[in-house]
Amino acid sequence: METEALLRYLHAGGQQPALDDLAGAELEARRLELEGALYAALRARDHLGLAPEALAQRLRRAHAEAAVHNLSLVGASSEIRAALAARGVDAYALKGVSLLEQGVITNLGARTCVDLDLLTRPADRAKVVSTLRELGFETSGAGGAPKHLPDFVRGTVIVEVHETAFWGRDGRRFGLDDLKAEPEPLAFALVHLVHHMFVSSILEPPLAVKTLADVVEIARFARAEEVLSRAYRLASLCRVGRELAFLLDASRAFEHGTANDSTRRFLEACREPTELGWLMRIGGFYWNGLFHSPPWFRRDLVASVLAPSRASMERIYGLEPSSWWVYPAYLLRPVHLTARALQRLTRAARHLRRS
Repeated sequence: METEALLRYLHAGGQQPALDDLAGAELEARRLELEGALYAALRARDHLGLAPEALAQRLRRAHAEAAVHNLSLVGASSEIRAALAARGVDAYALKGVSLLEQGVITNLGARTCVDLDLLTRPADRAKVVSTLRELGFETSGAGGAPKHLPDFVRGTVIVEVHETAFWGRDGRRFGLDDLKAEPEPLAFALVHLVHHMFVSSILEPPLAVKTLADVVEIARFARAEEVLSRAYRLASLCRVGRELAFLLDASRAFEHGTANDSTRRFLEACREPTELGWLMRIGGFYWNGLFHSPPWFRRDLVASVLAPSRASMERIYGLEPSSWWVYPAYLLRPVHLTARALQRLTRAARHLRRS
């Protein structure tokens, strides 16, 4: 009930009654990474004075920290894209930074952005990597696959370089050229958000509520009718048309203070999974990746699990750079993964017996 009350308060239009349990709302907002959004909503509805001072200060700090971090990401996006443009390379921001840049999200502290996602062309990879390094970004070469290149980091700014935003029924990759050809780029960004939540990531509660909030803001945007029309067309090509409709239905219900099957399903996704629940989500992601994804994604997914980059192996197993121990680590990787899976299955079985 706390999740439902919080989401209704955050997304309902017009003036709303004050939350009955602000302490509980804060705890739920912390779990879902919505503290900045809760502060913004309390302030907008003139309910901040109803909160105990210590609670209000915690939310204010979370909102301010999110705003400062988001400003640094937006600034980095402009800096990087300008440097790339000088070398004849196009790039486009995705996800939260894209919505901030386009004015869809106007409250800088209400949306948590962990990193900056940039969409570039595969043919420009060498220029993109060298430009990022010239701007002071460093990478360990670890992680990222198969969705994006390994993270580039400078201070608190993390950059993920994507060369594919999403893929179609036939395995076709939708990338930067498709975005530039799309008359309504925000529609492309919306489909990327939906695909990211339902297809290319393991669903976690903070990801679910963040995507819902983005959908709410896009649906309220000035060009919403055209954006949603174009988004449905793209989503149907990528097998996420039903998922887009589901999110829009849930967002409208939360906005109007009603309940339906979509809100119930969404709230179920927001629950903290049990050990068995996590196993099912992880297993579902890899099952879909191996049996319901295009060959190129399947190949990259298997490689990222069984034969990740050397830098990734060194980080996973705590090895010194260039250590020869990485070779036996590669050989024993399947054994290690099997042992970890059995450990998680055992914990899940114990949890089931206790419950």
